Amino acid sequence: MADEIIADAVTLRLAAAIEAISATSPAFREQRFGGTWKLIWATRNRIVHGYAYIDATIIRATVEQDLPDFERALRESL
Repeated sequence: MADEIIADAVTLRLAAAIEAISATSPAFREQRFGGTWKLIWATRNRIVHGYAYIDATIIRATVEQDLPDFERALRESL
């Protein structure tokens, strides 16, 4: 994600994925993400509303550390 265009694309795709999950039922989100949903939604809000500055290192850490669990929770639903 050293390239700014790639970092922007990854950030926007992350926000879009979170937005898509927000269209599911509250019960689904609770079952799959539990109490972390509020943190996930807060990440989306920071990206979409551009609160101050979006730190690429935070997005990188989110993708590397949190995205695998997010994806796993969704795949288990299939």
